[in-house]
Amino acid sequence: MNWRFNKERTRVVLDEPQKRPLKLTATRLGSALGLNPWKSPFAVWCEICRVYKEPFIENKYTKAGNAIESILINWAKEQFGNGVKSPAEFYGNMWPEVKRQYDFYKGQSKVFGGM
Repeated sequence: MNWRFNKERTRVVLDEPQKRPLKLTATRLGSALGLNPWKSPFAVWCEICRVYKEPFIENKYTKAGNAIESILINWAKEQFGNGVKSPAEFYGNMWPEVKRQYDFYKGQSKVFGGM
């Protein structure tokens, strides 16, 4: 999102039309309360208001998670039968409309949301 100061340098003016703010999810709530040592309440405010979002940086832990997750799901299926489902299979089969929206509380709250 691009922004600039007004002539008097007293306000921030957004160059793009403002979109609806993002909802406060459990992940954002912990950060907003100052309980997340990696993200400040101000950073959450910027994310919710769509002023700034930190870019996703892939590291060795996310790479390992992506590599290991499918192996573990296949191992669990072999050990415990086909009752074990991946998150996409589980949520997709139970709530197909939520699979596209990622908001289990759609319509219930304008402020709170998430999975």
